[in-house]
Amino acid sequence: MKSNQRATIETLLERNTSQREIARITGIDRKTVRSYHQRWLERACPNFCV
Repeated sequence: MKSNQRATIETLLERNTSQREIARITGIDRKTVRSYHQRWLERACPNFCV
C-alpha cells in the first residue's frame, strides 16, 4: 500500500471514522482497513489497548 493511502487511513482513524466509511472513501477493502486499524491501535497504545 502506498504511504499516502496509509496516512489517509490513519488520519481517518484518528477522526473516529468507521472502518466501513474508510473503505468506502479510499476504495480499500474493509479487511485491509481492519488490519491497518489493528496495527494503528498497537502503535497508539501498546500497553493497555486491545
